[in-house]
Amino acid sequence: MECMFHGNIEFNGEVLSAYIHCIRDEDHLLHREGGNVFLENTFICSMLERDGDPKVTLSYKTDTIKERVQNYLEVDMAFLPINIEKCHRYLAVLNAKKREDRRANANRWEDINNFRFKLPAILWDSRLNIKNKCEKLDRPNDDGHSRGDVEIIDTIEVPKPSARIFMDRKELLHRLSTYIWSIQDQECLDKEWVRSTTPYPISISLRTIRDILDDNKPMHCGCFNMAVRTVACNIARLIIEEDKYHFMDLQFCNIAQIGRDPRCCDEINYKELAKLFECWDICYYIKDCSTVLLPYHRDRLYILFIIDMRKKIVYIMDPLSPNLKYTGNDRCKPYLTTLHNIAYHFNHAMKLVNPAWNANISDWHPEFPTWLPRNYSWKVSGFLVYSYLKNWDEIRLFIHPISHSVRTEFLVDMLQSNENECANIIPEELRDLLKQLRTYL
Repeated sequence: MECMFHGNIEFNGEVLSAYIHCIRDEDHLLHREGGNVFLENTFICSMLERDGDPKVTLSYKTDTIKERVQNYLEVDMAFLPINIEKCHRYLAVLNAKKREDRRANANRWEDINNFRFKLPAILWDSRLNIKNKCEKLDRPNDDGHSRGDVEIIDTIEVPKPSARIFMDRKELLHRLSTYIWSIQDQECLDKEWVRSTTPYPISISLRTIRDILDDNKPMHCGCFNMAVRTVACNIARLIIEEDKYHFMDLQFCNIAQIGRDPRCCDEINYKELAKLFECWDICYYIKDCSTVLLPYHRDRLYILFIIDMRKKIVYIMDPLSPNLKYTGNDRCKPYLTTLHNIAYHFNHAMKLVNPAWNANISDWHPEFPTWLPRNYSWKVSGFLVYSYLKNWDEIRLFIHPISHSVRTEFLVDMLQSNENECANIIPEELRDLLKQLRTYL
């Protein structure tokens, strides 16, 4: 708050974002003479500026820009607060109807000197702020003056505060994980929090969900499959017309019995296996896909095989890569047996879905990316494989640091799923946190 009381201190972007979120909460402020508006916060604007710089080589996924711009296409005007570092801030207004952009200067509408001292009171009194629910301002002295240094200039009718507060993404994730860890009731832990019945049933209890946050627990197969289902059914990914990806879950390797002793294998139902190429009820055909992402799981270890249908390359993504003597092309050698087994069943199933299929991915070039971060804990391999699957963009990969946040990010993806038929069972406070987290997508 200090930046609002001293004219020689640069205005803090988080303060501005907090005020923008307050405005977002007022429906009447989202409708202007020019039409409906979308108010972007400073954090996202800085990301757009960074990602849009043609001089910067991106080492991460750029779909974020496309997903954010989709928000702008759904309104008449988009307001973008821009910061020229250590110099100046201005507001860019994108007007879709007039097909133009304008820069606005706030000095036309308000006395900034007065507003500088008014803003802390607005943020404090906002119904999004729960701090004023548990922390009371100093009561007035007997002479009627407040002990605080903040004076509320205008009398504002403030709605009753709810259990919401503006927080950045890190704070929201911490609050979410703390909330889940605080649940100790055994009956509550056994309740089903996630259920999805299509294309096959998945049921996950709160106890299993809480294990996601436990650094000593590996990835649960049901949780992994549910998260993949969430990614696969994300309609936003269909915006990419040329590069359609087909996401597989662990069902393919389970049905194909990959990794099982051949003496213990049953007869494989290839019709059932072929259904996995068209199971997400999304309008595209596997023959039109540029990439198939196929995860593999054995002995609680996870690997991702990325099948590039255009380049005829199979990328082997192992976050727990063995520290062996293999170098160069030989890096793929420990995985070739598994890859050939996958290829054999993949080819048989593909012929049923696409009779024109005549390729054999066993003959394709296997590649082991050397730029993957090394990890030595098998307990986190499933979370990293999910991150690879979600963020792969042909030749780039945005990889989160190997830390506890990988688990929390995974948890958020699963709980935010539109495929969850038990979403109403999740407590309201937790649903509100998940809703706020959506603003950072």
